[in-house]
Amino acid sequence: MDMQTKLIFVSQLGDDIRRFELNMDDILDKKSESSIYEIREDCGLKVCLESNNEKDYIEIDSCMNDEPSILRPGIWKVLAGYSQEYGILTPGCYGIKLNIDGMAYEFVYKVLPISMEWEGLLNLRSYLESVLKGLSQNLYMQHLTGERNIPIDTGFSIHGMYAYLKQSKRELYVAIDQITKNPITDIAREYGERSYSVHPDMKSQRWLSKKGMSLNSNPYYSNIVYEKHCISHKDITPNKWIKKMLVEIIYILGNMDKKYTEIVNRLNIVLKQEKAEIERLVKEIEMDKENWSLDPSVIYDKNVKLNGLNSDIENISKRVVALKEAQAEIQCIKVQLSYYVYETWLFQVNVADSLKKAPVSLFKDARYAKVYEIYSNISEADSKSSDRNIYFPSKKTQDLFEYYAVVLVVEVLRNMGFQWKSGWIADRLDTDLYNGELPKGTVMTFENEKYYCELAYDKVVEGNNRVYNQSKGAFMRYSARHYRPDIRVAFFDQSNRKMLGAFIVEAKCRKGKYMINQESSDPSSLQVQVLDYWGFGYCEDPRGNRPPIRDVIKKIIVIYPRQDCKVEYSRNDMNLSFVQVEATDDNDVKRHFGYMRLKEEIDEVINKYI
Repeated sequence: MDMQTKLIFVSQLGDDIRRFELNMDDILDKKSESSIYEIREDCGLKVCLESNNEKDYIEIDSCMNDEPSILRPGIWKVLAGYSQEYGILTPGCYGIKLNIDGMAYEFVYKVLPISMEWEGLLNLRSYLESVLKGLSQNLYMQHLTGERNIPIDTGFSIHGMYAYLKQSKRELYVAIDQITKNPITDIAREYGERSYSVHPDMKSQRWLSKKGMSLNSNPYYSNIVYEKHCISHKDITPNKWIKKMLVEIIYILGNMDKKYTEIVNRLNIVLKQEKAEIERLVKEIEMDKENWSLDPSVIYDKNVKLNGLNSDIENISKRVVALKEAQAEIQCIKVQLSYYVYETWLFQVNVADSLKKAPVSLFKDARYAKVYEIYSNISEADSKSSDRNIYFPSKKTQDLFEYYAVVLVVEVLRNMGFQWKSGWIADRLDTDLYNGELPKGTVMTFENEKYYCELAYDKVVEGNNRVYNQSKGAFMRYSARHYRPDIRVAFFDQSNRKMLGAFIVEAKCRKGKYMINQESSDPSSLQVQVLDYWGFGYCEDPRGNRPPIRDVIKKIIVIYPRQDCKVEYSRNDMNLSFVQVEATDDNDVKRHFGYMRLKEEIDEVINKYI
């Protein structure tokens, strides 16, 4: 008995294991690119294809590899594990391409968030994209085509140009090569000097009586005549369009090449900085190991930071390699197209600015129509990208929520009259150089008439011993195990830059019931974390005699996704508030849920404590 073709999903959440099967009838009933399976983001997941045809296979994305996995019948593939050790899928739509009996079927499976509503997550991503292109996406993941999603220019649109060109370059080369060897021509009648006479007319007779006298020695028998003859003519509208399209594609490729160079240079600067930081940390760790009186937690913290830096360098290096590979591919395509334009008869074809609408004759020849099709797809990539389904949105929900928290605080400060002076996109640099990222350790500055304000995103607060060796004021910690708050906002006097106070915003994309331990005296992990933050100090004069400011943190605000469970902190050991937020489909952030409540909390800090 033949085996029925099936696609099998097996999910696991703790001890709960569930099996879901799709046979060919179920698959054929589904619409293309629709969702065929849904799973929570905290579940483990594996998949298998059952078929008696060895040529059948599926292409499916997972968190284990940067590119889609190809599975033959009978092979199980773990897409996500139940623990961080195996990798966890992030919410979004992930692509599946089934190749069954020579037919291809494209669908998605959906990973649902556990800490917020699906609509809220989509609104969050949409809003972050409006702030900075690519901020909600991992621009280095690969798609079902197997092409790298290169982070340049307008994000997915120029990647679309690159991926489409790479996929279609062979068809483009074949079409242009055939055109240059056997182009469309027109029959034209032109006057020219000939050694024989066929159809003399009045113009040819006038030429003989004037210029022809000097070229013919016998006035009664002409060896050279000037008459109209039919010739094959290439300088016609279809060929002008071919040259116009190739020149424009070359121009696009040149801009892409330039953009890749800018991004690679920027990434290399980051690599150089992080490698220097690693060298410094390694030396410090070696010195600390010889200090027997030093708290072991200090070395542990530095090793954690060292591992993080090594991981960053590995990821950035992979990005650089991917960019350089794409850049080399673009340069090869550009060189080949330039050969056709400048080294063949196309060089003699005149291109006029009046070429606005392609003629009908362009589409009657399959070779010309193919070049026009490829050209149109590239030039329209921007408009098409907005309608394109983006699978593999692979930035973690927690990261997206942190970005959203930063944007909320920035907008609150701006709406309170602060001017955003520097940091991140306020530097008015080319936003493409940020690769759709908000780099950790970013410091932004704001000013109004009274205050100078610094907002630090995910920036390390150094230990007190290290701060005393610095030349300028800095935040400091004493014995804290948590020293990287998501957002730290500090206020200084505008006239003398004296520290006035600071507050911390921590973004937690989790259920409210896990934040505060109400049933026990034992603190939750969040409580331990914010208590460490509450103990931060600020040293205004590290090399002077003034003692550090110990009560510099005036308030800690924890923001978390909108949900039924509301969190309140009843103890009086620190000033701690909880604010629920949720993005809406409105680009005006002031209309997002929780914005006004967050603004009230920040207002209270400034008016009461600063």
